[in-house]
Amino acid sequence: MNHQPGQPRGYQPIGSVQLEPGNSSALPSPRRRGGGGEGPSWRFVAADGTRVEIAILADDLACVRYLPPGVTPAPSWAVVRDTWPSVTIHEQTHDSAKSAESATLQPPRPVGEGAGEEILTLTTPAMRLEIATDPFRLTCRWPDGTPFSEDDPALGMGIHTAPAPNHIPDTTRDPGHVRCAKRLAPGERILGAGERTAPLDRRGQRIIYWNTDPPQPHGPDTTAMYASIPFWLGLRQGRAYGIFLDSVWRAELDAGATTADTLTFGADGGDLTYYIFAGPTPAAVLARYADLTGHMPMPPRWALGYGQCRWSYYPEPQVRDIAARFRQGGIPCDHLWLDIDYMDGYRDFTFDPHRFPDPAAMLADLNAQGYKVVTIIDPGIKADPTDPTFHEGLERDYFIRNADGSLFIGVVWPGECVFPDFTRADVREWWGERQRVLLDAGVTAIWDDMNEPALTDRFVPDGATPRGTTLATDTMQHPDGYDGPIPHRALHNAYGMQMARATHEGLLRHRPDQRPFVLSRSGYAGVQRYAALWTGDNQSTWEHMRLAARMCLALGLSGVPFVGFDTGGFWLDATGPLLVRFTQLGSVFPFFRNHSALATKAQEPWAFGQPFETLIRDAIELRYRLLPYLYTVFAEAARTGAPIARPFAYAFPDEDTLATIEDQHLLGGDLLCAPVIEDNQPQRIVQFPRGAWRDWRTGERIVGPLRRRVDSPLDVLPLFVREGAILPLGPVMQFVGERPDDPITLAAYLGPEADSQATGSLYEDDGATPAYQRGSSRLTTFTASRTGTAISPLLRGEGLGERFTFIAAQPTGDYDAEPRDWLVELHLPFAAGPHDPRPTIAAASLDGRPLTGGEIVARRYETLIRIPLGRISAPFTMEVTLA
Repeated sequence: MNHQPGQPRGYQPIGSVQLEPGNSSALPSPRRRGGGGEGPSWRFVAADGTRVEIAILADDLACVRYLPPGVTPAPSWAVVRDTWPSVTIHEQTHDSAKSAESATLQPPRPVGEGAGEEILTLTTPAMRLEIATDPFRLTCRWPDGTPFSEDDPALGMGIHTAPAPNHIPDTTRDPGHVRCAKRLAPGERILGAGERTAPLDRRGQRIIYWNTDPPQPHGPDTTAMYASIPFWLGLRQGRAYGIFLDSVWRAELDAGATTADTLTFGADGGDLTYYIFAGPTPAAVLARYADLTGHMPMPPRWALGYGQCRWSYYPEPQVRDIAARFRQGGIPCDHLWLDIDYMDGYRDFTFDPHRFPDPAAMLADLNAQGYKVVTIIDPGIKADPTDPTFHEGLERDYFIRNADGSLFIGVVWPGECVFPDFTRADVREWWGERQRVLLDAGVTAIWDDMNEPALTDRFVPDGATPRGTTLATDTMQHPDGYDGPIPHRALHNAYGMQMARATHEGLLRHRPDQRPFVLSRSGYAGVQRYAALWTGDNQSTWEHMRLAARMCLALGLSGVPFVGFDTGGFWLDATGPLLVRFTQLGSVFPFFRNHSALATKAQEPWAFGQPFETLIRDAIELRYRLLPYLYTVFAEAARTGAPIARPFAYAFPDEDTLATIEDQHLLGGDLLCAPVIEDNQPQRIVQFPRGAWRDWRTGERIVGPLRRRVDSPLDVLPLFVREGAILPLGPVMQFVGERPDDPITLAAYLGPEADSQATGSLYEDDGATPAYQRGSSRLTTFTASRTGTAISPLLRGEGLGERFTFIAAQPTGDYDAEPRDWLVELHLPFAAGPHDPRPTIAAASLDGRPLTGGEIVARRYETLIRIPLGRISAPFTMEVTLA
């Protein structure tokens, strides 16, 4: 091998290949396949035995696999779907020179460097794949010919090999590292790419995928974090595509950090398998990614409420006191969390008999007060022969061993620990069974921590374990689907997700009539099937508020909708203003929990006295008012893979100026959130996307696109509703299920036009069981409109003013809910002047029957019409006419 200019030292790109006979019709006519398997596939082989496989799974999804000589494809820990609908594929072979002459949209550099070579073209309704064979290079195009995800002509795919004599080795990558190089277009943005602290646009960044407990404090330049999800979106002039690198080895994404116009990605060993998503919208990419790697299940509704945690609440009287303070102060709270000090000597699946002498009685009392209790579990099992978990696991040979057959021992909280091999189904089942002692005592859910896995000697005098240390890479595991033992280095990034899987599946087995809830610190692509993620050990600083928002928005674009952070910050001491702003921020992200570290100042909502306690209560109460809307957004995320907290780049991919905004987001599709993440900021700049937006607090109408300063004193979380939306809102309660969600307020934000309309929906199920998976759910859609003539004869008359109609359609789904109280609010973007006559309700009807009890509230920027409908079920039609 001779080193070529522009080529990394020791890197050997794939050269000429031949299409293997018998796996392609080579005909220009369309070919149709049935669902099932990964076909159809096209297989190519090089002279040295290197193989490449391309499979088209759907109109907008292709799989590319590069197999160096002697390497077999590894089973996927991420991909769960193996049957796909049929797809029509047009297959054609043509001459590259003639193709270049006739093409109207060509990349600046040709697909292949040889003139006149043959190119195999595979065309679906959503994309076209152009495969050059000498050398092997792949270019994708959208139907109009615009390229995306095109291989770099010089680098393509390849492998780092051992250096030849007298060659300078590449010291950055070991032999066996497989890699792919793609071209970056001018102005292209790279979004998602997993849990990282880097700016939302990853272009120019180098990201390492190796699950680790990062050094503290982590900051914008931290390259590796707790979870590794090597899935990203490219955004080119308003169109999106996606790439998912499916490897649990140590992997890397270089998004133009080394060479500005080149994106490279690869893994330290094994095969190189990646998926291409044609989009062309972020929504389409994420929907297909969810189809491939699994959809988030609906969580129990209580998990959307507020939670309180600390390292650690103990003994039992302190836990009871925290619970009582919330209820006495009227501060909503659904879940309380117990960190490691509830355990007996930090042994998993135990309670300290002195700190918690009767955990079942305590947990029963807390449950009666409306609390769900979540306990932490770490993967490190104390190497103690008297501990039942250690004894049983050792007897069954469930722990990871060194290459010489001895047990791997690592130091964590209990001291010397062993680690279960969660890549084995029998170990996962056993782990789930071990949870029974906690569940039988009354624990509701499990929090998986330190599952990168991380080692620490914090409690070991004179310890020498650096932060970020994990299992030795040459320890051996015995994963399902592999032949023989496999070194940990080839499985590392799957460890945390497989622990979460064991936890999730165990909860479901023990309580099949309840939805599991698992919170995990670590994960890999597909973790959304088993757990929510939080962003780990942040700090009580303003900078870490910005990082929290950025990281969660990026995770949403990486296929993990249920994400959050430690509200208030984990390390360091919070202040009253910081805790208020952190709580406001947390109230508009999916997972909402206050958590702080050992030896830091208390940061419960009341910790800093007034006025901060009231302002924190207000932020938490806002969360509970939003729950019907938020639960509906969760259902959309579970169905479609959409983020819950959505960056502007997701909703407005064609507005490039919005793509890098990371201190604002949409909660669902209709609520623009602009939290304050800087100290002493009584006003902040808000970027309003196109369309009209209504101030949640004042009703003021703001038309975008517009960059504008808005008021943001400490008691205000700037929120704006999309005009044309109907938000379902609920009453404030102390915990989910305290009482029925009555009334449901249907807040319709109509525009000033005579024919303006608003739409919205409400998703409902029992909020607790898996029955929704069997169709026991329902979705009700609502429309509100100005109408020139009332439908009901009751409202027809001379001299009447504006007329409005509000319709709840027949719900879809089999969930049979009881009738409920409804309150319709029509938010109209005008207000009577000081000398204008105030409008009044001339008449109102519900399904043609007279309706009384409405009111009109004149506000500075809007007129608000409130009509209580009483206790009814959808469908229904309400009409109101003003005088």
